Amino acid sequence: MLVTTQSHSTLALLEPSTLDDSATVNSSATALTLNTGSGTDSLTSTTTGDSLTVSAANAGNLGSINFTGLENVTLGAGADIATIATGGSLTSLNAGDGADTLITNSSNNNLTINASATGSIDGTAISNFETINTLDGNDSVTVNNSATALTLNTGDGWDYLTSTTTADTLNLSGSNSGNLGATGSIAFSNLENVTLGSGNDTSTFSTGGGLSGSLNLGEGNNTLTFNSGAGSLGGNLNSGSGNDTVTFNGGNINGSVDLGAGTNSVTINSNGSTIGGNLTMGGTDTLSYAGYTNPVNVNLWSATSVYYGNATAIGGYISGLDTLVGGSGTSDTLNSQLGYNTLSVASNGTSTLDTSLTFSSFENVNLGYYDDTATIDGAFQGSGGGAVNLNLGYQNDTLNLNNAGSITGSVTFGGDYDTLNYGNRTSAVTATYNTGSNNWTATSVGGTVANDFERINTGSAGDTITATGSSNALFIDSGAGDDTIAGSNASDTIYA
Repeated sequence: MLVTTQSHSTLALLEPSTLDDSATVNSSATALTLNTGSGTDSLTSTTTGDSLTVSAANAGNLGSINFTGLENVTLGAGADIATIATGGSLTSLNAGDGADTLITNSSNNNLTINASATGSIDGTAISNFETINTLDGNDSVTVNNSATALTLNTGDGWDYLTSTTTADTLNLSGSNSGNLGATGSIAFSNLENVTLGSGNDTSTFSTGGGLSGSLNLGEGNNTLTFNSGAGSLGGNLNSGSGNDTVTFNGGNINGSVDLGAGTNSVTINSNGSTIGGNLTMGGTDTLSYAGYTNPVNVNLWSATSVYYGNATAIGGYISGLDTLVGGSGTSDTLNSQLGYNTLSVASNGTSTLDTSLTFSSFENVNLGYYDDTATIDGAFQGSGGGAVNLNLGYQNDTLNLNNAGSITGSVTFGGDYDTLNYGNRTSAVTATYNTGSNNWTATSVGGTVANDFERINTGSAGDTITATGSSNALFIDSGAGDDTIAGSNASDTIYA
């Protein structure tokens, strides 16, 4: 059955049909009640600005035409507005040419966006809409092709977007608003939560950009940047097993961060940026404060973990650390809370704690309470090659300053029986007690050595040890070579 309505008709009542009917509407201003029956029926409009409301299954109105039993609708070439009300549905809805808008009022919509402006909404196949507004409820949006040109407003509620594409570009430019895909693709607003696809994704929180909910970067090697002036991610940040890079030049994450396996890095360059929750890093991972100018303080619970609230800018715990980089200032502090630490500085200057954590750019390094050993084979330096001060803590500690080893700052021992060891040196060592300041000047120590060690060992060259004025009793092992030794004011033991 073919039905064509003209603009001068006032009423047409059709008996229901079991056939596949086709209706063409040349004027939706026609007052008409249309029942197309039980077949698979289609309506095509040729008007230039349709207003369609779908109020029930295969029922609603097109302008003044009330219809039932209609499965498929194709709108005209103008700027059409289609509304799918609560309980409304069609088999398919094609907006045709023009700048067309789809409005949904269902409490919780399920929207799918495919290539070439196709998709579906709660079981209704849709195509050729340039704007989609899902007004109310907690909406779920699946994007199978982010190259689709679309304006998407998910309205009120707690809304989710999941992308299945393999290389997303996400930009947050306002509160819960921005775009997914290249310029001219999906522009969204009122969207709280985003999950990206399995490819190598690039995400940016631009100035003023933020999400109230969570962001999942998905699999792949992903990059997330918070620009200066960026807003906040209100929930959590998650990622898969790829190699992920997160950089804070501004902005905050109020929740926790879990970057999964892979080689991951988090860089905090902005003094105002924070992570409110935990930082979980599961692969070979780096936490860097490289651009941070305020003092950085990190209190290690173990070589690879930090207890709640014990790291600058991070409110929760940190786990899975492999590399830690201090800030660009001159007063950053790294504390080890447990003790029995082993600090190694390689000949190239790489500093490692307990064979697990590589660190750099800290100006104050404090080892734990119990017996610690520091072995220095290269230059131990702070940020930009500046001074670093080493405190070996309490109990029985040993500092080994080998041939090329040096410390740019000062050294402090904590008590009990501590050893300043140059025993592997083949070049001459000089250690002199400074009476007025109660400390020592010693070879390869840029600052001073506190007068709280009990033993000093020197190497095979001609060494000079001057302890005159010190009240500490020393065990002095001057090694081989022709050495010059002046003892302290106490009872020293000299082994030459």
